[in-house]
Amino acid sequence: MALFDLTSPTSGRRTGARGREARAPDLEAVLVREQYRALAQLAPYFYGAPIAAAATVVIAARGLWSPLYTVALPGAFLPFAVHRAAYWLKIRARVDSLSLEAIRRDLRRAAAAGPALAFAFSLIAAAVPGTDTLERALLLLGVWIASAASAFSLTRLPHAAGLIVFAASAPLVAALLRGGGPAFWLAALLLVISCLVIFMLGENYRAFADIVRSRCLAAEKHRAAEEAKEAATAIANTDYLTSLPNRRWMQSLLASRVEAGQPFAVGLLDLDGFKPINDIHGHPAGDTILRQAAERLAAAMRGRGHAARMGGDEFAVVCEGVGDSADQADELIRLADVALYRAKANGREKAARSRAELEQALHRAVANDEIAVFFQPIVDLATGRVSGFESLARWTDARLGAIEPSIFIPAAERIGLIDQLSRDLLRKAAAAARWPGDVALSFNLSAAQLANPSAGSDIVAALEEIGLPPTRFEVELTEAAIMKDPQAACATA
Repeated sequence: MALFDLTSPTSGRRTGARGREARAPDLEAVLVREQYRALAQLAPYFYGAPIAAAATVVIAARGLWSPLYTVALPGAFLPFAVHRAAYWLKIRARVDSLSLEAIRRDLRRAAAAGPALAFAFSLIAAAVPGTDTLERALLLLGVWIASAASAFSLTRLPHAAGLIVFAASAPLVAALLRGGGPAFWLAALLLVISCLVIFMLGENYRAFADIVRSRCLAAEKHRAAEEAKEAATAIANTDYLTSLPNRRWMQSLLASRVEAGQPFAVGLLDLDGFKPINDIHGHPAGDTILRQAAERLAAAMRGRGHAARMGGDEFAVVCEGVGDSADQADELIRLADVALYRAKANGREKAARSRAELEQALHRAVANDEIAVFFQPIVDLATGRVSGFESLARWTDARLGAIEPSIFIPAAERIGLIDQLSRDLLRKAAAAARWPGDVALSFNLSAAQLANPSAGSDIVAALEEIGLPPTRFEVELTEAAIMKDPQAACATA
């Protein structure tokens, strides 16, 4: 029965392994997205390093005028590098909108392209002919530096970055070792530096991953705290019995509506006659009534406004789009309370008028002998024989129309006419004296008559008057009549 914009009290609960399983994929997804975000920032530089390596090769081979080094290499690689660099520049602003599938695809491509390019340029540099030993060493060192720079551009992809350094170093070290002499020591130095670079790349990535994990855990704790806060707020603003919003939430809603200047109306209502339900049937029955009332009120207000339980048997409603008469939440509730009091007073006044009108008509009816007797047969189901008749009082007023006995009998008790009415009805049942001797007359006694000590003698006197033997007379009593005053009922019986 959620009628207000608050998180459900159970919405933020996570327990045990299930919560950890839910967070693990999130951490991996965040890490992948952060890798991609870093790559999008550094990828243009990644393609700039191979361009520098290609320029180094071209400069080293400037005296060869070889189509492979001076035309084919720049002509094939430069457009590709420019295109990919432009792609990564454009993708920077759309990292958060990309799907994980697209991100993983780009990461796989970058991880494959980096080592492949480094290995290709190292092979090309190692194969450049016609240079002296120093110039050749400088060429190989320049290509390695460019490759190492591209590896640092992929530092968030540690395996790809390490493979770039390895792919660039292997051909270069092999080429330097073939040169012998000082080149041997240069190869050894290059190998050591390559190992250090690979180690540094790994450590850098581990620090990056730790930072991302720490941020995720901090965000998770913050989210859990927010969920706990929302759950606590929902509990504090919810009536525990009916699940409706409570008085606190209603006052907050009214204050926000007043501040926003939105038109609305407030209504209060309570359940008349609710206390006797608790007193007679117990509080569980009263709680059931309150829950049913809350469900009906919520259904009635759905799409029209809000409902809340203010406490006890009192409820409140807020109707949207209707003008009101106060600019403070407390004043609105006070005015609604006044309106409730007036409505109940008007209702009681109307009920009092109706009761007075009924009692006056009943006085006239008894005085004018307008209440009739009807006989309802009592059939023995075993034999199908009519064993008697039950006398039923019926009253039709000229202005009020037909009135049920359940209405005019209590009214007769209330105004002290029940004894006279019973005598009149028993007198009208005098026809029973002329019935066959085995046919009985059944007559109803009200609770007020049963509590009257002289009721028994009055009935005997009435039977003697109409000439009906007591053996053919039956008295019907209701459980309610007996339980109203058990001691008096026993004395009368």
